[in-house]
Amino acid sequence: MFRSYQYVLHPTARQGRALEHLLAVQCEAYNAALEERREAFKR
Repeated sequence: MFRSYQYVLHPTARQGRALEHLLAVQCEAYNAALEERREAFKR
C-alpha cells in the first residue's frame, strides 16, 4: 500500500514569485537535459 501526502502552501507574494522563478528554472534544466538525452539516443 502506498501513502500519499498533500501539502498546502500559503506563500507571501514575494515567496510565490520566488517559487515560480525556481520552477521555471528547473523546468528549463529538465527540458534541456531531456533534449540532450533524446539527441544522444538518435545517434
